Amino acid sequence: MIYIYIPMIPFRLVKSLDIMYIVAIQFLLAVGLNIVLDSIVKRFDSVDDEHKQVEYTYPDFIKQILIVIIIVCIFAVVSYFARITIKHIPSPFDGINGFKHIRLKEMQEVGSLTAFLFLTSDYLDSKIKTIRSMFEQLIV
Repeated sequence: MIYIYIPMIPFRLVKSLDIMYIVAIQFLLAVGLNIVLDSIVKRFDSVDDEHKQVEYTYPDFIKQILIVIIIVCIFAVVSYFARITIKHIPSPFDGINGFKHIRLKEMQEVGSLTAFLFLTSDYLDSKIKTIRSMFEQLIV
């Protein structure tokens, strides 16, 4: 590994730029994964039309909650494997002023990638809306 010392660029700036680089990769990967995952999952499940009035039951409510839990678990596993993949993507900032890309804390965690998967999933969003409607009709 060749380390380059550039006195004009502070170490914290290099670290901040690398964090932005990792977050951008995680976000783009989450959007791409969600496009694929949403299209696969939507084939097996019909999403309720939110404008039509449906009579919900407690078993339907439990079923929807279980579906959301399964989706969240799938996202966690996908995040884990995506993190392993992201670790192998080289950083253009590695070696500048002694910075080591692999030691970056954001490389070891999957929290932001998992959050991006949650935020960019249309399917998960529709299921949560359905659960809210069911909750309002059945509980409230």
